[in-house]
Amino acid sequence: MQKYKPLLRPATKNWDEIEETFLKLKQEGLDVTQMLELTTYIIKSGLSQRLYGIVSLKNLIISIYPEIDYNKETIFIEFDNVNRKWHFRYVAEPFKEPEFIRVYDEGFGVPKFKQFIDWIKW
Repeated sequence: MQKYKPLLRPATKNWDEIEETFLKLKQEGLDVTQMLELTTYIIKSGLSQRLYGIVSLKNLIISIYPEIDYNKETIFIEFDNVNRKWHFRYVAEPFKEPEFIRVYDEGFGVPKFKQFIDWIKW
């Protein structure tokens, strides 16, 4: 039987910092407009009061825990600027395949994120 050792990363509930990170990346010339819009939605909707996040390059990693375990109850969100697609991957439990992997067209990031949050009851 495998013993699980969590891969924990400190996260922030300060979504203004996350938004600022994306604003800086945008100022440096990276196209992070879609991720910035998603982050703004999280702040304005109030989800920022119960979700924690990490920015990793141009990805957003979100959980309900202040220390994010990359292998447990975590959603990884990326926007592919070349193909103009959203990539969502939700890992529910260690030692199992992701429970949820979806790819969405450009205009569906925020609505599909909202749908995911409702589905998972976060």
